Amino acid sequence: MSFPEILLVAISVALDAAIVAVGAGVLARVGWMRTLKIAGFFGGFQVLMPFAGFLLGTGFREPLLAYGHIIGFVLLMLVGGKMVLEAFEKEDTEHEKDIAHTKTLLFLAFATSIDAFVVGVTFNFIDIDLLLALTTIGVVTFLMALLGVYIGKKGKHLLGNRVELVGAAIIILLAFKVLLTG
Repeated sequence: MSFPEILLVAISVALDAAIVAVGAGVLARVGWMRTLKIAGFFGGFQVLMPFAGFLLGTGFREPLLAYGHIIGFVLLMLVGGKMVLEAFEKEDTEHEKDIAHTKTLLFLAFATSIDAFVVGVTFNFIDIDLLLALTTIGVVTFLMALLGVYIGKKGKHLLGNRVELVGAAIIILLAFKVLLTG
């Protein structure tokens, strides 16, 4: 697989994380440290999951190809549904939603990297420089997540109250994309 092809794969698997990062920028007070944390989680998982997929390879190939999209859909719907419920809770002006909380980021990074896991399984069947592919996927995801948080932060000022619904809508739409394109 050539570098331009690897780059296209990296961009395509990073899109989900970038979209969720936009929601993170909209939902929370996110400074540079939290922005780096968000981007680091997404970039890190986008490296670990294809590597894990590569390692597990052919043993679990069929079930993952068959059910990976359903797992991603369920996980993203749970997050999106929780965000919708929180949007209608009594407004808490002292505390903004903390999407940068470690547990939340672990969940989101895992859910958005299931497709990268499946891509990693396919690396067993093509001629590819695995280190180059994993590095490219991680760097591209990290940069796209940084950009996503920045776009979300800027858009927050335009959206006013109930921005949680925007973030929830993004994640729920992403869940349906994962389900339908699986």
